Amino acid sequence: MLALGDVPTPQARETCVTSEQIRQYDRDLKKAREAQGILRDLASQMLAFAESERAACIAIKPFGFDPSAAGSGLIKLATALDRHGPERAKFHSNVERALRL
Repeated sequence: MLALGDVPTPQARETCVTSEQIRQYDRDLKKAREAQGILRDLASQMLAFAESERAACIAIKPFGFDPSAAGSGLIKLATALDRHGPERAKFHSNVERALRL
């Protein structure tokens, strides 16, 4: 989560007019797609843990950890990672709260 916090949101492709802006868009989009894959992989692991290790989830819930909420939030964050808007920050905050980061 900390390493992916500085993944830039690509500028809207329609607004890129210079070749440098287009190259920057391509670089930013590539970084965003890689980060989305990492977040989705982590989300699937968190959701699988939440489903298969119910006793562990019950044990860690009083400490503020919620693997199911974290997994759902990671999927939403991955989906919003390459778009501008308030959703990205909201989903990031939800995941941090679920993982007590």
